[in-house]
Amino acid sequence: MPNFRFLVCFFSLLLSSTRLFAAGSAPLYIGMPVCLSGPCAISGSNAIHGATLALQDLNQKGGVLGRQLVLEVEDSQDAVSGARAVTAYRALRIKKDIHLFIGPSWTPGLLALVPYSPKP
Repeated sequence: MPNFRFLVCFFSLLLSSTRLFAAGSAPLYIGMPVCLSGPCAISGSNAIHGATLALQDLNQKGGVLGRQLVLEVEDSQDAVSGARAVTAYRALRIKKDIHLFIGPSWTPGLLALVPYSPKP
């Protein structure tokens, strides 16, 4: 059942993004600032594994709106402090034209990124 909830949330976020409807067949980049080192590394690697499996499944079925999905990952080390999560988020923003973000995986990192989230 958790996989179903993940996919529902994933599609909801993807379809709510207006940049998805841009013309062309360029891939859609998904940024994932997630903990890959320290006490939360196991949780982060499991999150990446789950996201990778979901993206592989979606890409095999034609992607989203005919566009392939590509996962871009940065280590947020967010178990203790959110400062590294902000650095990981910024690195992802600079690296590619990220269409959607998933993560970070722990509360300190998430709270540190609240000021960077789009306002409704």
